[in-house]
Amino acid sequence: MPFVVEHEVRFPLTCGPGADGRWWGWFRVEAAAKALWRLGLHPSQPRAAGERYALTRQVS
Repeated sequence: MPFVVEHEVRFPLTCGPGADGRWWGWFRVEAAAKALWRLGLHPSQPRAAGERYALTRQVS
């Protein structure tokens, strides 16, 4: 794996009751900036292809 999971990647978990009273949970994946730089990913890079597609798509 290209990351040192213990130090460079986090998976924060959030839980709570929904409007229907049932419990819901969700999480995010966070990677340290220095780990992304090692892979050649940096702020001056163009956005991900999916985001570019969404931004250029015409709504009819």
